Amino acid sequence: MTGLWSALILLIQVTNTGRRPWVKPVPGVRIEPTRPVRQVEDFGPDSAYRLLMRADALAGAKNLPDAWYRYTKRLANHPWATHPPGPLGTDQAWSRQDRAAARTLLAKLEPGLELARQATVATDVRFPTFTASAGKTSGQLSGLYTSSIRRAARRFVFSACGKEGEGDLAGAMAELLTSIRCGDIGTRGGILLNHMIAMEDSQVAANAMWRIATRNVVPSPALRRTAQELLRIADQVEPLAEAFRHDAQMGWVPDEYAGPSHDLLLGWEPESPTMRWAVWLAIGSPQRVVERNVGCFFQNLIHLSGKPYHRVTDDKVTAFADQQGVDTTMRLWSPNGESGLGLIRLRVILSTEDPAGWALTRGSGAVYCQAITKAAERDAEWRGTALYLAIRAYDADHGKPPVKLNALIPKYLPRVPLDPFDGKPLRYVAGKTPKAWNGAPWGIYSIGRDFNDDGGLLADPGKVGKGTVRFGKSRRPKSASDIVWIPKIPPTP
Repeated sequence: MTGLWSALILLIQVTNTGRRPWVKPVPGVRIEPTRPVRQVEDFGPDSAYRLLMRADALAGAKNLPDAWYRYTKRLANHPWATHPPGPLGTDQAWSRQDRAAARTLLAKLEPGLELARQATVATDVRFPTFTASAGKTSGQLSGLYTSSIRRAARRFVFSACGKEGEGDLAGAMAELLTSIRCGDIGTRGGILLNHMIAMEDSQVAANAMWRIATRNVVPSPALRRTAQELLRIADQVEPLAEAFRHDAQMGWVPDEYAGPSHDLLLGWEPESPTMRWAVWLAIGSPQRVVERNVGCFFQNLIHLSGKPYHRVTDDKVTAFADQQGVDTTMRLWSPNGESGLGLIRLRVILSTEDPAGWALTRGSGAVYCQAITKAAERDAEWRGTALYLAIRAYDADHGKPPVKLNALIPKYLPRVPLDPFDGKPLRYVAGKTPKAWNGAPWGIYSIGRDFNDDGGLLADPGKVGKGTVRFGKSRRPKSASDIVWIPKIPPTP
């Protein structure tokens, strides 16, 4: 019997050695980071990393309440008036007491904000590199970095709203640029988590730029300077491919083979060590095979993220997400009797593809594909906001908006920004504007992630159009609007 089992296991091992990848490799695409690996000890006291960490500690992240965050959300629709409100606040959304409390909080945050401002103009703007050799510690540090950066970015939005209330509109725009720079710094060496958080925070700052520029008469030089700098940041943003390369180094396969777990594949975890290894031999693959195939998975992501995000690219991203999300199953008895009927992937039995590697990455495929779409939306936000501010500056200088966008070049912008969703210039409408714009004399828009030109259909000005992002089949939202910027803020619901 022992000889039979040995022969069977040997046969299975030989079969598994020939497992082919569930995704095809992309020749010439590297999965190693392109920049040198840097550890925490490699950073000096004047580096952006050290300054931002000190800024967060100085701001008292653990001691101050999150009132600044609540105030920021409130200030989006109810800005501080230049003059203090009445004692009861009956004529405004802010009472004198609320205003005083917010001002006190801003004063407490200011020393930390000043350090963070220094960080954004430091010569060393990298962050520690995530490495698999650092293990769980690096993951924890990455979480610390993202929390510190997020707090700094959001505090600058709060500070910008405070400067708006003081009438310092140029200072407000400068604070919002600093907010976006903070997030951008955190992506330089970070994993995908850093990029996703920076994308979300930059949307908050860009939306605040639109609101402040719309409800105030911001000086033309400040508008022009902000538009040009925002476009420069967009041009120099850390490529999403670098985040995928850092994630590829996270030790996915060695961690799994150090203590194999089969709940992803089976739906239950064998209790006996002998049973665990027997099941791994039966449905798994040699470590070198899984490592090769997981590398192919990241090659595809890196390749897709480097393409212009047009409809054809979206089709490929959708197909890749579908490929990672196959969920054909069959019932299998659970021997421990506690989990009831477990599940095993039918493809494990019927296919020569690598089931172990597929199970490792299956849960992450949709998240990574979503990041590619989010990066395109981020680009649309930055480019659209920059163009909007440039038009506002031109209008302030000439008493009317430009007839054509080429009139902005080169004084206001170096070029007309392109819509990342089709590669064409962002749409500009002046004079007879869509009814949905409620009488706005002009506006611009991006066609958005559904790739349909809806003529400026309005959902929420200055923000990504509403609609559900679903990955897999029929992923494109069916009711998403365009991304619109108009010089008129709709009434608050």
